Amino acid sequence: MSAPAADFVATSVFMLLGTAVSCNARLARHAGAAVPASAVAAGWGAAFACGLFAAGRAGAHMNPAVTLGLWACDRMSGTDAVRHVAAQCAGTAVGMGVALVAFVPQWTRSAPEDRAEVLMERPAVRAPLSNLLASVVTTGALVFVMLRILAGEPLGPGGDSGADAGMPLATQPPYVLGHLAESAVIAGILLFACVVGAGAVGAPLNPARAVVGRVVHAVVPAGDRQPGTWADAWIAVAGPALGALLAAWAWRACVA
Repeated sequence: MSAPAADFVATSVFMLLGTAVSCNARLARHAGAAVPASAVAAGWGAAFACGLFAAGRAGAHMNPAVTLGLWACDRMSGTDAVRHVAAQCAGTAVGMGVALVAFVPQWTRSAPEDRAEVLMERPAVRAPLSNLLASVVTTGALVFVMLRILAGEPLGPGGDSGADAGMPLATQPPYVLGHLAESAVIAGILLFACVVGAGAVGAPLNPARAVVGRVVHAVVPAGDRQPGTWADAWIAVAGPALGALLAAWAWRACVA
């Protein structure tokens, strides 16, 4: 299985399980009423771990911000990065769609704002600069740790002959390659911590979920829709992108 295909599978699993967690917490008339925020964060963390484990040693990214960080660290070409992002967007749509099918009765009986919360992060208080900063900081932490799992450390002096100018640098095997289960657990704990930290303010961490979730919200038949869902979409793209670039810079300074 190619790396983008593995990313598609992993993202589908991640979004299926994560969206189901949000459906169970937010939608009406279900057994999971009054689910605490910490349980939702734990569910998303477990979904992230399951997605990484499902991809095996291919090392799925499951987030365009992680892909951008790897590209910024010269761990993949621009063409491969685009393929990964496309796979993540497709996997996000598939995972969300399958999850929503299981919750059709609850979906149609829920308030518009609850349906929107299932599919995307939105700021609890609309303050664009503060929302952007929260997204940058939290996504930066997420990407930095994921780089430690997925990037692999550069080889020592002489490890790269320089013959392949412009290609990814030669590295030691990524941590996920030799420690799949441990990597999945670390990734799950990482996302749990990020969701707990950013969830209260609604900071977006995943551009694919933010954009695809808004598209799904716009096309899925559900009666009234929550207005203004696209107003903060730029933060959901710019924040993770800036966070990923800062994480890549920090990774180069501390590890590379």
